[in-house]
Amino acid sequence: MKKIKRILAITMMLALLVPMAFGLTASAAGSITVKPQNSIKSLNGGTEFKAFQIFTLTTDGDAYDYELNSVYAGFQAAYASVLDTLTLKEYIESLTDPLNPGQILPGSEGDMYELARALWMWSDDSTNGVSPAIGAVDGNNAKFTGLDAGYYVVAGTGKPSTTETVMSFAMLCTLKEDENLEINVKADSPTIDKEVWYHNVGSDPTNTSDAGWGEWTDVNMNDTVYFKHESAVPVMTGYDIYWFIVHDSMSEGLTLDKTSFKVTVGSNTLTKVDDESDFTPNTAQYFVIEDDDYDAYTSYTNGTNFAIVINPDWFVGQTEGVAIIITYEAVLNENAVIAGTGNPNKVYLEYSNNPFDTGGGSYGDGETEDTPEDEVWVYTFKLDIFKFTGANPEEPENGDPLAGAEFELYIGDAETGEYVTFFLIVEGDEDNPAEYRVAMEDDTPTTDTLITPESGLINIIGLDEGTYYLVETQPPASYNPNPTPREIVIVNVDIDASHEVEYTIDDNTPVDFNEVPADVNIYNGSGQEFPGTGGIGRTIFIVVGLTLMVGAVVTLVVRRRVVKTF
Repeated sequence: MKKIKRILAITMMLALLVPMAFGLTASAAGSITVKPQNSIKSLNGGTEFKAFQIFTLTTDGDAYDYELNSVYAGFQAAYASVLDTLTLKEYIESLTDPLNPGQILPGSEGDMYELARALWMWSDDSTNGVSPAIGAVDGNNAKFTGLDAGYYVVAGTGKPSTTETVMSFAMLCTLKEDENLEINVKADSPTIDKEVWYHNVGSDPTNTSDAGWGEWTDVNMNDTVYFKHESAVPVMTGYDIYWFIVHDSMSEGLTLDKTSFKVTVGSNTLTKVDDESDFTPNTAQYFVIEDDDYDAYTSYTNGTNFAIVINPDWFVGQTEGVAIIITYEAVLNENAVIAGTGNPNKVYLEYSNNPFDTGGGSYGDGETEDTPEDEVWVYTFKLDIFKFTGANPEEPENGDPLAGAEFELYIGDAETGEYVTFFLIVEGDEDNPAEYRVAMEDDTPTTDTLITPESGLINIIGLDEGTYYLVETQPPASYNPNPTPREIVIVNVDIDASHEVEYTIDDNTPVDFNEVPADVNIYNGSGQEFPGTGGIGRTIFIVVGLTLMVGAVVTLVVRRRVVKTF
């Protein structure tokens, strides 16, 4: 038994010593995990994320010995002029800071980026015969496993959203034996946010930080509407130029003011030029393309499309994170949709997404990507009036319509309000209402007077939310006037859905549209009122009495004069 135990012990010792004697090492167990950062939410796996081993690596303490992968002799030959007669290893060492191991020598960052670009493009060219390691999806990351120690170039496609893809810039990294290395992807994509200014919340539409900026507003027809795009300069590592192109589409109810554009990037206010041929290198400029085809998405029917293109040569040199703000104006026109779905305006951003192909974007050969759309809405509302008579002023639903009543509408308080000017669309008849809309600048003729047709109905479109006063200036013939102004409050009560409104009249009781013919129902009675003794009748008696008294006094004076004469 003791002999068997001794043999087993010797066998176990030999099992431990044999690998050491023959210099055996463990199989490749290193890994590189590429993690998303900036705007990148996840990384694509499969064949879209690759790692190429350029050098093998052995280490002894702090000493690193890199040996060129033999296939990259072809790279050295192809890029001999770039390497300046140095070997690839010698060239990288010339860019390395001797005082900070593993760091690029100050002032050599540009050369290192160009080398990374060249290494990736050569490695990813299948004709050069380099076999990549393929990154597998590991959650939101791309992970390469089973790697030997070495110096790698890594790149692939990141995803800012479910629809966008962005090519990362090549990452160079050293992987030590059995190391689980984590690196951040060198990729980013800009986003764009669209807002419209709401006067009931804000105080100054020229202030891009004003509280009034949001997703919707409501205005009168012919009012100016203020729009804003907001973005920020993305990470542009490895790009020679960078295309930043804003595509905007306005629905038919909005008329663009082509003179109102203002484009700022940080403290730079960009100068507008006519087209791309007018761009000057390294100059803050932009141009506008009218009637843009809005090719990434479907534009609004009969809408207005335009694109704003920033000088790509200048833009690529801007500082990461600096604010980009674009403002412009439009007018709500006669084609505006009333309440309901409103009058939308949407935007998307086209941007460079491949640092290895940065040609002309939509206006050249470079690769670009499109962000999802962002949309805002402009609302306007209507007001219906019914003029009637009948046995009960409180029952307009049972009343008879009256033609010929004249009204004026003004906005604001009862003393300082401004009259609203209208354009007559349809005069109306016994079956149809008269239709008026708030007048546009070029409308002719215009009127301040609203007149009821035989149907007694007037429809007004294009009104903002707010307080109005309706004044009857002329009653129908043979009917008594109703001169008391009617206070009408239009309130946007369904801002998260269809943007329908609530009307309150005089006593702030909301109108029930299921029970009455119109938003505002105005009664007129007929027949003359007899005078009372406390009214004009007393005046008549007083005048007659005074006349008799004056007559008596005159007679008395005459008589006295007659007596004195004789």
